[in-house]
Amino acid sequence: MQHLYAYTRYAFVGLFLVFNAINASVAVWNLSLIQLIGLKYPLDIYLTVVGACGLAMSFLIVFVEAAYDSPITGRVWFECTWVGLFLVMNFCGAVALSALKPALCTFDARRRIGDIGCVSNRVILAFSWITIVLLSGYLMMLTITCLIRQKTDTRIWLYHIRDLDTPSSRLPSPPTSPTIPYFRKDNATIVAPLPRRPGPSVNMMRGLDSSYDVEAYEPPPVPRVPRHNNFALQHKYSSGNQATAPSLYPQYVQPSMVITPSRMPMQESPRSQPNNPPSPPPLGDWPRADILSRPIPVDSNTTSSKTDGA
Repeated sequence: MQHLYAYTRYAFVGLFLVFNAINASVAVWNLSLIQLIGLKYPLDIYLTVVGACGLAMSFLIVFVEAAYDSPITGRVWFECTWVGLFLVMNFCGAVALSALKPALCTFDARRRIGDIGCVSNRVILAFSWITIVLLSGYLMMLTITCLIRQKTDTRIWLYHIRDLDTPSSRLPSPPTSPTIPYFRKDNATIVAPLPRRPGPSVNMMRGLDSSYDVEAYEPPPVPRVPRHNNFALQHKYSSGNQATAPSLYPQYVQPSMVITPSRMPMQESPRSQPNNPPSPPPLGDWPRADILSRPIPVDSNTTSSKTDGA
């Protein structure tokens, strides 16, 4: 049963309350009978006080347990303490009552009050031992259970009574299910950005700044013309243009000269002649080759116009 200790505690508190009520009431009744015959019996006063304290403790536990969820009165160590204390008190009273001869069981007491006085002594003695047995059994159950489980759980004395289970049932704090260990990266912390001065604009950067490097200019390499091509061009143009463009250099110097394209005479490619007849020159026969040998012909229309004008 999972709630064995909780149910046992409820039954124990109820029985302890009833037995202490019986012991206290019978002790008071026995004390009144003794006073009738004029005797002094202080043991009845002690048993009355023990019974009254037991009643007060029982009501205190009931009210506190009803008002709070997990009070100190329900702890294992507190339960063992007060149960052991009442066990000692009841045991002392029962032993003293058993050792002494009951005053109400004497012949003189029976002659005065009858057998009722002896009955009250026997009732209080019986319930005193019953209360001792109840306290002893409950205290042994709690103590043995805590001593056995203390090897695995040293905090067993701090538990509540209802948290104790039987050894065959689950533990008060069952172990968690095993989990596969894994590495987890810590979440990145967000840091507030710091104000920074913006860098200089590219358009506003100075050309002579310390971070500016002037790249040296290197002209592209000029392709060199093979020498045999120059000689071939020289021979070609010299053979084709000797008659048209005479050279001003001596002949023994001309073979060693390199003729550049700028010095070479440009030959016009023959144009295709159109089929239409050639148009007359825009300036007529001007300029003439020999103006003295060929006089300018006079137009009759021009002469007449000049005469009319005169």
